[in-house]
Amino acid sequence: WNEFLVHGLRRPESSIADFDGNEDPNERAPLPDGSVFAFDSDVTQVLNSEIPLRLWIDASINPILPVYLQLRVAESGWFRAVMLGRFDEAKQLLRRVVELDPAAAQGANQFLSAEDPEQLRHAALFLYLRAPGLSPILREAPIGNEKLGSPHVSRQCPAAPPIETTFPTFLTPPDRKAAQEEIRQLNAAPSWWATFALREAIDWANRQPNDARIPEALFRAIRMSFYGCKDDETGKYSEQAYHLLHSRYQSTTWAAQTKYWYR
Repeated sequence: WNEFLVHGLRRPESSIADFDGNEDPNERAPLPDGSVFAFDSDVTQVLNSEIPLRLWIDASINPILPVYLQLRVAESGWFRAVMLGRFDEAKQLLRRVVELDPAAAQGANQFLSAEDPEQLRHAALFLYLRAPGLSPILREAPIGNEKLGSPHVSRQCPAAPPIETTFPTFLTPPDRKAAQEEIRQLNAAPSWWATFALREAIDWANRQPNDARIPEALFRAIRMSFYGCKDDETGKYSEQAYHLLHSRYQSTTWAAQTKYWYR
């Protein structure tokens, strides 16, 4: 495992779009935080489709990896653990996110302090709506971190990892079995696209209408119906969320900022 991490680190090539004709052909593209080494696509493919969650946790604290990569693994690993319903591991990974990016603490604390499954699901949804480009797969190095401490919009879509039938030889049989089952569960789980986020936010509002986070959750879910990935039902739920926000929470700044719903 450690050898896999060591030899998986490479210096990403500059994208051709970054060149203006004057660069040295051997110039390397800087990563978002100035790091030099990152995983290439063949390494991320193995990590995403063949490595069990317990090794994701190890990678998030493993000093072999630069801090930039530890943070990326912790963020995607947290989302992966949430989709698997593995909330103890999700808390472990989110604590690591906060250690590496203290600005994420404010949003993360609600998840870290939650106890029962419903509280955890709502806290996870709220955190996701603030960083809707999160995915259970680790993306390519030049794509910036989700910055859980800075709410934003994203056109990135969460995607389930491909199912693989071959595994690295360093994995033990229990690890191979665990990885295979986790990938199966991730592929069977609903995609966290705009329609899913809208349905979950509406359900949360109907179950706990006095939760102070609801207006912001509805606002951000509606924005996902513009920026995020959609399906044929997105418009229906975007309209429902819009009317719910403006009828029940009309005096909030979140309603004032929501001028439209989107098909």
